[in-house]
Amino acid sequence: MLNNIHFTSEELSNNQATIVFVNEQLELDNTALMLDQKYHGIISKTIQNKLVSNDKTGQINVVSYICKDGELKYFIIVCIGDEGQLEDFFIEELGGKIYTKASCHKIKTIGTKITNSIGLYKSYEFATLISNGFLLASYKFDKYKTKQSDGEKCTIHSLEVSTNNKDEAI
Repeated sequence: MLNNIHFTSEELSNNQATIVFVNEQLELDNTALMLDQKYHGIISKTIQNKLVSNDKTGQINVVSYICKDGELKYFIIVCIGDEGQLEDFFIEELGGKIYTKASCHKIKTIGTKITNSIGLYKSYEFATLISNGFLLASYKFDKYKTKQSDGEKCTIHSLEVSTNNKDEAI
């Protein structure tokens, strides 16, 4: 199960992965654009190459990037589709899908910055719903399962979410 969900209104710390949300027009917000520039256009190139199908809604791509210092960084690119059509259950489902994709890649720490409203949702409402889905997906019904070795286990240690109003996100 997930060890820590942390809401902040400050800049993100150095996480192993960063979640980037794109709408149906495949547009990046200012934060994502700055991140894209910092990492030499890896996000925009992935959007152009991988998110070209007709129905992009709910599509999640994980891209790895090796920094100059040899650090491996992941970007989890999530297409939320038409912002006006978003509903609570779909946003929570996206949070669960993000957890599943990150687990497959054995990512330990994840961060995202949600500073603008997304559709009818304020940034903190969207952040809360994504986090709820993430937390629900992390729950394991393993009371009677065979114990796994540490190498077989993949536990995401933390999700850090930066919003404009961290006190409202619960």
